[in-house]
Amino acid sequence: MVRKKALAALLLAFMPVLLMAQRIQPILEPTIMVKADVSDIDVKKVIERTLLTRGWRLLTLEDNEITARYQMRAMSTDIKINFDREKILIKYMRSDNLKFKEKRDGARMIHRDYNTWINEIHSDIDHALSMWR
Repeated sequence: MVRKKALAALLLAFMPVLLMAQRIQPILEPTIMVKADVSDIDVKKVIERTLLTRGWRLLTLEDNEITARYQMRAMSTDIKINFDREKILIKYMRSDNLKFKEKRDGARMIHRDYNTWINEIHSDIDHALSMWR
């Protein structure tokens, strides 16, 4: 009986840590390979359309680089997307209230919502390019 109570107390003590660990993940910075015969301009249009459809605000538009911001309630993040006709690179720039942390080993961690947003962009861009003819 004492062991069960001690185990229950131990589990309760570590429960917040376990729950928090699931919310913080390594930052995703995907590379999307462009398989279709698409020009740089068309790749840029696909990226712009995807970001705007998902509610991102375009901050800068250059020939082969776009920076964008997403804000959800009190959380926000900025990303940089470099692209050409062969590949698209999505890079983390900064964030507010997304629990960004760089570990001693150099691993960069962030709230799982960031990775969800990046996965949505990745999926939408990949889908749009796969429909290209």
